[in-house]
Amino acid sequence: MQLVRFCGVGASGYAVNLISFAILVHLLGVTYWVASPIAYLIATCNNFIWNRHWTFSHAREAHPAHQAWKFFAVSLLSFGVNYGVGMPVNFLGQKLWSFRL
Repeated sequence: MQLVRFCGVGASGYAVNLISFAILVHLLGVTYWVASPIAYLIATCNNFIWNRHWTFSHAREAHPAHQAWKFFAVSLLSFGVNYGVGMPVNFLGQKLWSFRL
């Protein structure tokens, strides 16, 4: 059940990221390269709050600041790994399948 909740939180974080980015760029006139990390931070905060209070509710007794820095560290590491692995896989897929002659 935790995995289902974690996926739900992740989906909400994705939506929060997109909405935050759109508001920053289109309504507030923030340039995209500044809006992107701000939207990511807002979405990550959303995910931390929901994961702490809903997905992993048994862990609410721990201090939130202690959990938060760990959560953000794991999120950044996960983003880096996903970006580092995803880009080469995407490149190879595009080269060998989509644009194969």
